[in-house]
Amino acid sequence: MLRKATDADILQYRDYAYQLSQSFTTSSFPTYLDGIKTREDFYEEASRKDRSELLLFEQERVLGWIHYYWEGEERFIGFYSFLTEERVEEAIDEFLAYAGERFAGYQIDFGFPAENVQAAAYLQKCGFTLGEESDVFVLHFKDYEPKAEEACIRDVTPENWDDFKQLHDRYTDMYWNSERLHKALLGQVRRPWHFHIYYRGGQPAAAIYYVFVDSFMEIFGVDFAEERYEPAIFQALFVRALNHSKACGMTDMTYFSEGEENEVLEKLGFRYITKYVLYWNRETVLNG
Repeated sequence: MLRKATDADILQYRDYAYQLSQSFTTSSFPTYLDGIKTREDFYEEASRKDRSELLLFEQERVLGWIHYYWEGEERFIGFYSFLTEERVEEAIDEFLAYAGERFAGYQIDFGFPAENVQAAAYLQKCGFTLGEESDVFVLHFKDYEPKAEEACIRDVTPENWDDFKQLHDRYTDMYWNSERLHKALLGQVRRPWHFHIYYRGGQPAAAIYYVFVDSFMEIFGVDFAEERYEPAIFQALFVRALNHSKACGMTDMTYFSEGEENEVLEKLGFRYITKYVLYWNRETVLNG
C-alpha cells in the first residue's frame, strides 16, 4: 500500500531511499548517479512540500518511496524520485490508482534509467507510450579545457533576435517557444539564459540556447535551419557554450543525446552514464 510520509518517516527512511537511488535498477530520473547531485541534495529534495507529496510504498515492510509533484495549470504529474527495492509493478499500479482519485484528467510522465527494465516493461503493459529515449552524458567543467571558437558565431541580442526566431519557430512543439525565450533574452525570467547563432554565408544556420541554474548549466536546444543534424556546427556551438559557461563559473552539466551527437560529446569530454526512457500517457489521462 501507499502511505503519506510524515516528517518522522522521512527522517527514518531517507538513508534507505538514498541507497535505492544509487542503483539504476531501483531508481528513477532525475538520477543521483551523475556525480553531480549529492546525498545532501537528496535530503533537501525530500523535504520539499510545495505542490508535492512523498508516499511510502509498503508491503510487509517499507520497500521504497514515491516523491511526486503536480502542475495544476498544466494538469501534469512528474516525479522527484520513484524508488523501489522490489515489486515496482505493484508500486506503479498503486500510484496510478491513488493519483487517479486526486488528479483525474491529469497527464503523467515516468522517467527511468533503461536498466530499470521491470518498470519500463510494466509501463508498456499499462498502455504508456515510449515518448523519449536518450543517451545521458555528463560534463564536469573542472575537467574541461576551453577550446578555440569559430568567428562566425555571434551572441543573440535584441538586434539579431529575428535571426534566432527564424530558426526556433521551425520547432513548435515545446514550452519554450519564441515568445517565452524572448522574455528570457530580455532578463524577464527568474534565471539567466544565453543564446548563440552560427552564421553560414551571412545567414543563420543554427542556434544554441541554455540556462544557468545556480552552478549548473542546462542546454535546452540546438536548432538547425535545415532541421537536420550537422556535427561540425553542433560542435562549434557547443564549444562556444561550454567556454562561456566555464568562464561564468558553472561546474556541471547533463546532456540528453538522441544518439547522433554522441561522437561529438565524447570528443569534448562528456561521459556517458545511462540511457533515459520516458513513458507518458499523452493520448489518455488519469481516470478517477
